[in-house]
Amino acid sequence: MTTTTNLKMTSKGSPAKADPFAVLNYDCLSLILDHVPLRDLANAQCVSTEWYLQIQEWITTRGLQVHFPAVWAEMRLQPQWKGRGAEAHRRRKIPGIFRECAMQQRTNNAWVGGDTDWTTHCVGEGESEVGRAGIQAAGDFLAWKDGESICWKRAGYWVDEHGQRCGYPTRTVNIKVLGLAQVVYLRLHASGLLFVGHAQRWNDMSFVFRMCMFELETDEELWSWNYRLQSNGLRTEKPPIELIAMGWDKIYFRRTGRTYRALYDPAAAGVAAYDLRTGTFLHSLPLFTSKLLVESETRVWRLGGREVIVGVSLGRPDKHTDKLHFINAQTGSTIQTIPIDGCTGHRIVVSSRPGELAFAVVGRKACEGEGASVAVSIPFHYDREAEMFVQRDTQHFDLSQIPMAPKDIVHWDPFKGVMVVVNNTSNGFTLAFSYPMLQPKSPVDNAKRRVWLQQSLKEITDVKVGAGGNRLYLFHAGRFVGPGLLYKDQVDVLEFGPGGGLPLEFANCLHAPDRVD
Repeated sequence: MTTTTNLKMTSKGSPAKADPFAVLNYDCLSLILDHVPLRDLANAQCVSTEWYLQIQEWITTRGLQVHFPAVWAEMRLQPQWKGRGAEAHRRRKIPGIFRECAMQQRTNNAWVGGDTDWTTHCVGEGESEVGRAGIQAAGDFLAWKDGESICWKRAGYWVDEHGQRCGYPTRTVNIKVLGLAQVVYLRLHASGLLFVGHAQRWNDMSFVFRMCMFELETDEELWSWNYRLQSNGLRTEKPPIELIAMGWDKIYFRRTGRTYRALYDPAAAGVAAYDLRTGTFLHSLPLFTSKLLVESETRVWRLGGREVIVGVSLGRPDKHTDKLHFINAQTGSTIQTIPIDGCTGHRIVVSSRPGELAFAVVGRKACEGEGASVAVSIPFHYDREAEMFVQRDTQHFDLSQIPMAPKDIVHWDPFKGVMVVVNNTSNGFTLAFSYPMLQPKSPVDNAKRRVWLQQSLKEITDVKVGAGGNRLYLFHAGRFVGPGLLYKDQVDVLEFGPGGGLPLEFANCLHAPDRVD
C-alpha cells in the first residue's frame, strides 16, 4: 500500500517549511521543549508572539520543574502554592522565577570561564586595613566615607537611549562627618538602607555618639539615636549598645551592660532587636553563647520563615576549637552548634545554586612536605525534616600546582566549581581563575583567564574577597597614589552576567541582607 503526502510548494518548487508550533499539539511540543537548552529557549521566544506564548505556557506547567527541580520542590512547600487561587498565583510567579534561575545558570557558566561583563571601581577614605567602617557592599549598593561625606552608588550599569552601558553616578548621603569625627559603623542593607554610627567630640571631656538609618534612594533619615560618652583624654566610654547584624526586618544590637538598668538587671545585658525602618524596640534576647561571636563573621539567615543569627566563636588556636552557632533570633535559644575542625583561615561560602540550602566552611590545611597545602571544603546541607544542617563529605583540593606567592589571596567556591587567586604584582591586581574543583584530592588546573584591574593604590596592606550572586568583590586597602601617606580603601566589583547580587526571596535564604560573603 502506498501513502502519499501533499506538501505545499514554494515559488521555487521546494517544500514549504511548516511552523512546528502551528502543526504540533501541546503534548508533543512539551516533549521537545524539555530538551531545548536555556539559551535556545530565550532565542525562540523572540521568533513570534505565538512562540512566546507557547513557551511561557510550557515554563509555567513544566519548564521550571524540568530545568530547576530543586526550586520547584522549594516552591511547592509554600502555602500560597496550595489550595484556592494557587493556579493563578503560579502563573504570575513562575515565569519570573524561571527567568532569574536561568540568569543564575548563565552566571555560573561565566564564572567558570572567567568572562567578566562589567567592572565597578570605587575608592574611598580608609584606614591601614579593611575594617567595619571601610567600603561596604550589600545587594546592588556600595557605600564609603570620603572626607566629610558619606558616599554611595549602585554597582553595575544602566543602558542609555543609544544602547550604551553607563556606570551609575556617585551620590552623597545627607549627613556630614565633621572635623575629628570617627565613623565607627557603616553598614549597608540590600534593600537600600544605610546604617551609620559616628562619634563627634562635644567638649574636652565628652563625645556624642550618633546612630542613624538612611534610605539611600530618597535621601531620608528614617531614625536616629544620640548618646553622650565621657572621656578623660586617654580612654573614651563605649556606647551602651553595639551593632551585631541586620536581618530582613530587624536590626540587632548587643547591650554592653553599661546602661543604668543593666547594673541591676542582668537580663538587660543581652541582645535587643529593633525595627529596621522605624528604630522601634521590639524584644530582648538573652546572651546566647558563653563566648562572644566574632563581629565580622556574624550574619542573619532565614530558615522556615524565621530569622536565625549565625556566628562564629573562636577557641584556642592550637586546639582548633572554633564553633559555628545558629541562634533563634526571636528567643535567643541555640538551634545548632557545629564545631569547625581541620582547617585554618576558614570562611563561610553559601551556595547560589537555585533552590539549594547549603553552605561550606572553606579554609586551608597544611600537608606533608615543605610549603605544601590543600584547600579544604566542608559542605553542609539543610535537612528540612530535622530542621538541622547535615555535614557531607569533606573535599580537598591540591594547591601545589598553582603558582602563588605567600601573600596571595585564594577564594574558592565549591558550589560554582571555581577558584580565584588574587595576587599583587608590580602592575596591580590580577585575577587567576582556576578550575575545575570537582574531584576530591584532585589537582586544580592552572589559570584559564587573567583579568587586569584599575589600580589606585601604590602599596597594598590588606585584601578581602567576597562573592554575591553574579558578582565578585575585591576589597583592598593601602596607600593612595598621590602625595602624602593617605590610606584609602578600594573595591572592584566584577560582573559575570545580568541580574544583580540579590537572592530570591524565599522563606529559606542563606544570603545575609547586610553583607557580602
